[in-house]
Amino acid sequence: MEQKSELKPIQPPAGDCAAEFRGAVMGYENATSTKLLATNCAMCSRPLRDAQSVEAGIGPDCRERYGAPDAITEEARVEANKLIHRVAVAQDKGTAKLGIARLRELGCEAAAAKLETHWLGKPIVIAVIDGDLGVKSPYSEAFTSACRAVSGRRWNGEAKLNMFPASSAVGLVAALIAAYPGKPVTLPDGTRSTIDVGLDLSGFGEVAPPKLVAVKVTTDSRAELCAVWAPFDGALLAAFREIPGRCWDGEQKLTIFPLAARASVIEALHKIFTSITLVEEIGKVCRPSRRGHRGYC
Repeated sequence: MEQKSELKPIQPPAGDCAAEFRGAVMGYENATSTKLLATNCAMCSRPLRDAQSVEAGIGPDCRERYGAPDAITEEARVEANKLIHRVAVAQDKGTAKLGIARLRELGCEAAAAKLETHWLGKPIVIAVIDGDLGVKSPYSEAFTSACRAVSGRRWNGEAKLNMFPASSAVGLVAALIAAYPGKPVTLPDGTRSTIDVGLDLSGFGEVAPPKLVAVKVTTDSRAELCAVWAPFDGALLAAFREIPGRCWDGEQKLTIFPLAARASVIEALHKIFTSITLVEEIGKVCRPSRRGHRGYC
């Protein structure tokens, strides 16, 4: 009886051909012979499909939109092309960051801006609006939380900006570092910087003279409570939240504290408001009932 021969699986070659075999299985993008070729666009990371795009490191659509301007020299154009190809091959943020800086020096702003957005995220932009600092940034829960502790911060719903008085520049920098460390930022004068401890915004905006703020404090020694009415301020709210035993009366718009915390309350008020008129009176203070409670405890 004739015996059937068993089919044996193909064994991968050994030696120098092994890498080429693995490259054929994985696809040409990962093959050893093509590891120095740009298989993905530097600007959008989409696969490159034609020889011209692979050679340049940028696809036809991105090349049309972000190509080098006609005004630069031929030497600058050659260097810019090499930088873009290097980013396309590396496909990492570090190489892109170095390429962005040099492309701007060469005058290729469109290409640099696109690389920055694609690899480093949308840049944070700071502008001066009516003497205050306006910040446009991608949404970040960390930044939203940090902003609430910066004195004078407010939301400009029409322009979609967080607004800060120039006097709170130090607090603004701290909030930016907490949420966007190492991210690029465009300053009001058009220059670019990085969000780190060296960022200085003190020279931008107009520091307005301190406004006289009226604050009312009612003391009830019998109930051992004191009630405070003050204009809303994010930094003051953060300071009040650090004082134990406080609660909010939503109907009367008062923050109520134990009488023992009165000194801490007065200290927080003077720390946040540089110019303050303190109106003190003796009266009845009650904690809000839980049924009618509208705020926080």
